[in-house]
Amino acid sequence: MKLDIVIPIYNEEENLQVLHDRLKHVCDGLEDVSWRVIYVNDGSLDRSLHMMLAQGRGDSRFTTIELSRNFATRPPLQRVWPVRTVIVW
Repeated sequence: MKLDIVIPIYNEEENLQVLHDRLKHVCDGLEDVSWRVIYVNDGSLDRSLHMMLAQGRGDSRFTTIELSRNFATRPPLQRVWPVRTVIVW
């Protein structure tokens, strides 16, 4: 089974490392599941983008899509994943 976890991020630098560690711990424990996390940077003004990109360099299962500006929570998911089923954690 394949699992894509899409998470909109806006100014979450204080929470990203904990989120990364928890997702990795939980998802690594899933049997027979190929997973990836797709961060959608929704125009963050803090170091969130830098942190997301660094996580992706350390583990290719973490990827980042950068939006040109802040679109609020729902529209980023619709822009990135208009058809597929999305699980947001």
